[in-house]
Amino acid sequence: MKPLVEVSLPYAIMLYVMLITGAYASDLPFVPFPKNVNVVVVGEDIKVNGLPIMAYEFMSDDSVDDVAKFYRDEWTSKVEDSDAEGMPFLEARLQHWLMISRLEKNHNITVQIEKAPLGQSHALVGVSPLPKLAKSNRKNVYEINVPKLVGMEIVSVVASSDKGKKSEIYWIDSSRGVETTLEAFKDYYDKNGGSTKGYKVETDPGKESKYGTLQVTTEKASFRFDAIKMNDKTRVIALCQPY
Repeated sequence: MKPLVEVSLPYAIMLYVMLITGAYASDLPFVPFPKNVNVVVVGEDIKVNGLPIMAYEFMSDDSVDDVAKFYRDEWTSKVEDSDAEGMPFLEARLQHWLMISRLEKNHNITVQIEKAPLGQSHALVGVSPLPKLAKSNRKNVYEINVPKLVGMEIVSVVASSDKGKKSEIYWIDSSRGVETTLEAFKDYYDKNGGSTKGYKVETDPGKESKYGTLQVTTEKASFRFDAIKMNDKTRVIALCQPY
């Protein structure tokens, strides 16, 4: 399908997924949009490094929090359709963007929302399949800027550019707990010249770590790691902003 409307996005989404097992899904996930918004189809047949990508954007008269609530409620009501058992979505604040992500039907859905003038909000939506690595010698088109630590696997990378400022968002699965996962990143950067701060871990009544965050600065980039406990693993959303 050809793009219905071609626009120049101020924050162009490119979803690139690597090192993931499983085959292409035969059908697409349901991507909801709030009522009373005009959805611009940026492209439904875009390919980046051979991977199909669908990209959309819309403006809403509702606030960022109201749009985010729409997606929270919509996906929570369909938690059984999420590929992450018991986890309808993941959420993080990345500078002025609110990011909500979901895995469904072997696809990565990413919604990024920012404030717009007059109390409105602007949202960008990207959908991409999670493919099996086609060839063992296939090369990633992006430089991976987060360390590949033992017991962790990079599931996907969201690369973007906002008015010349580049950023990368990584989804990382860890076999460790929240606290030990973040401590591993902290130890790595402490030993390799990075500056760490904002290390925080929250626990549930059973004293099990369920959420944590860590901020890092290096000579080349700033990082934020948000870790969330899932059933049998820890999911990390890592934001990298190269200087």
